Amino acid sequence: IHYDPLLSKLIVHDKTREAALLKLGQALDEYVIDGITTNLSFLHLLTRHSGVMDGDYTTKLLDTWPDKFQESTALDKDEISQLAALASARYFQK
Repeated sequence: IHYDPLLSKLIVHDKTREAALLKLGQALDEYVIDGITTNLSFLHLLTRHSGVMDGDYTTKLLDTWPDKFQESTALDKDEISQLAALASARYFQK
């Protein structure tokens, strides 16, 4: 079944496209939707795509970039350490 399960809309604004995309990437990193599978990691990848960053893209980008749908979201050691520190800090704030 193909449908658009729009749950929410995330909008950012900044002085430049580059700054807005950075802000959007940060917001997507912090966005939490529990209980279902989402495409948040894919949307974050889009914020770093050169065509999107340059404003030179169309919806055909999704047809020419199919391998990105399968891209791993594995974290490196630094990201794991940062995530563990953040989780620990949030846990002890409660």
